[in-house]
Amino acid sequence: MVEANGACLDEERFPGRQGRILFAYLAAQNGRPVPRDEIAELLWGDELPATWVKALGVLMTKLRALLEECGIDGSTALTSAFGCYKLSLPVGSWIDVDAAVEALERAESRLAGGEVAEAKAEAATAAVLARRIFLPGEDAPWVDEKRRELHAVLVRAVECARDASFTAGDFAEAVRHGEEAIRLEPFRESGYRRLMEAHTAAGNPAEALRVYERCRRFLADELGAYPSPEIEAVYREVLRVESATTESIDAGGPQSTRSRPQQRRTVLIAVGVVLVAGIALAIGALSSGSDASASKLQTLESERCSSLHDGGKGQPDVLIVADLPLQPGVLDTTHPMVDAMTLALERRDYKAGHYRVGLQVCNDAAGDNVVADPHTCVANARAYGANPSVIGVVGPFTSTCAKLQIPILNRAPGGSVAMVSPSNTYVGLTRDSADAAKGEPSIYYPTGRRNYARVVPTDDVEVAADAMVAQRLGVKRVYALVPIGYPAPILEDFALAAGNLEIEIAGRRFWGDGQSYERLAGLVARSKADGVFLVGSSPGLLQALRARLGRAVPVISSGFDPATAVLAGAAAEGMIISYPGPAVGLLRGEGARFVASFSKKFHEKPDRFAVNAAQAMDVLLEAVARSDGTRASVTNKLFATRISNGILGSFWITPTGDTTLNAVAMYRVTGGKVTSYATVKVPDTLVAPD
Repeated sequence: MVEANGACLDEERFPGRQGRILFAYLAAQNGRPVPRDEIAELLWGDELPATWVKALGVLMTKLRALLEECGIDGSTALTSAFGCYKLSLPVGSWIDVDAAVEALERAESRLAGGEVAEAKAEAATAAVLARRIFLPGEDAPWVDEKRRELHAVLVRAVECARDASFTAGDFAEAVRHGEEAIRLEPFRESGYRRLMEAHTAAGNPAEALRVYERCRRFLADELGAYPSPEIEAVYREVLRVESATTESIDAGGPQSTRSRPQQRRTVLIAVGVVLVAGIALAIGALSSGSDASASKLQTLESERCSSLHDGGKGQPDVLIVADLPLQPGVLDTTHPMVDAMTLALERRDYKAGHYRVGLQVCNDAAGDNVVADPHTCVANARAYGANPSVIGVVGPFTSTCAKLQIPILNRAPGGSVAMVSPSNTYVGLTRDSADAAKGEPSIYYPTGRRNYARVVPTDDVEVAADAMVAQRLGVKRVYALVPIGYPAPILEDFALAAGNLEIEIAGRRFWGDGQSYERLAGLVARSKADGVFLVGSSPGLLQALRARLGRAVPVISSGFDPATAVLAGAAAEGMIISYPGPAVGLLRGEGARFVASFSKKFHEKPDRFAVNAAQAMDVLLEAVARSDGTRASVTNKLFATRISNGILGSFWITPTGDTTLNAVAMYRVTGGKVTSYATVKVPDTLVAPD
């Protein structure tokens, strides 16, 4: 909408669809001269009429006449020179799109100056204008771009209203605006953080914790990602506030089954090692029970933890805990991991040097949080640290849970508890890099000493391997596609590795629901890219890429779900998918022997998580074997551990807690099946330095 000299021009007044589009396009250029050829492509595309120059001139004449109706001199407002057209509206003209931006800028300025009431009023004006649909019914790249700009204005306006309400102490209004901000931008973690703060200020910490859970589940389901350290810092503070008032966290908090009896469904796991009963695991106890003296092993007396498993070798000297999610929905992954760890113990006769070892498996999931429940992760870590018999932990499964457990076990009474994860890949747990947030990784080690290690390479190593595969396939120009809201560093890590391999980045785009995958595939095609790097799983996008690029252009994906790849049908054929750690089907030596033993005992081949779990157990057992039996000694030995011809190969644990085995498994979709393709070993020179 345009207003000038008291007159208003709405959409119905323009000379047809082309006149409406042309005027909107010229107005959106903010005085930039637009070449006639650019306008011709805008209006007619590939179907350019022979008389297009004359037709364009007629349109311009009609637009000038329309401007005259508003008291604007059309000949000076809409000019033509050197094959270009330029629209220059007089001072005082009002365009709704520009007015939205101006109101937003005033709102943010007022808020910064402490004028809260004025900021709320201006933000409301900006939001009303930005909610209008730009050129409804039209579909073109520049229209989509303008709509994205207006969407960004709306988001900022709502955020400004939220922050102004919070500053004014109107926390209920801040919550209302905060909820809308999340609906508009569900991938923006700052929205969840501010909403958590508003709920807490309103005296509702439990609601703040529910917001965190929404954020965690959304990121996990949509991106396979984890909340940032900033939002988790707020979460930990809210958890502290709620813990001070409910005293429920140490007892398992909302997940305690004492006040909530549940129907039990028994599933046998790991041949009698773990018995899952509903949400809780069967209570395990040794004869000494809670009265155990310091000279006797003390088991974990928790409904989340299994009974003690010692292989029938007598009372253990030390206790190792496996911390995993053991809920329906993830058991297909974690059940074989438990099997693999018990097999690793059996192969050592439940001994680490001259120490007899016992195992308990504890569930860190609860309710709908089938992958990891923050309350339970915290409660588990506190229980491990308080039990003097616990000498080490294999786990946790997720990096989110690791962020919560590492600092608790780092400052555990009696010394830091050694941790070895078979599956965490988040860089910031161990190194300061492009992936790491402010304060990482030191925020996880309050004592200043490390106690955490992992046996799989980090995310930056995996994408470097993807770049190496692209080079081997002859790719010279690669187009990178990353999901909207996905942490940007993964794109930077890939670009760094590709640049070191002299592969040009032909373009980079974020993809997500609501986009036209066909148009996105067209952008890739026009870039002349001869390879695609795709993060995340999207059959629709993959099919659009194949339809536009054909099969000659390789698609290399980080984290494309194998089952989804199969569902994508012929479009997935030939696609290469990467996962951290060596390919199970290509293991040799001790790795191949372990796979054979596992297959014989459990009548199925182990997956990558299972072999990684067995290797993590072996690393921890090596550290225990060379220790004096104290936590401090085990932790010290962990960082001096060298594995020769292990299940995953030969490697050692670095001072940061990372593995030197920068091996990444590559799988290829062939004949509708995902098969092992190669194991790529990444040189340190391709990974961003600390």
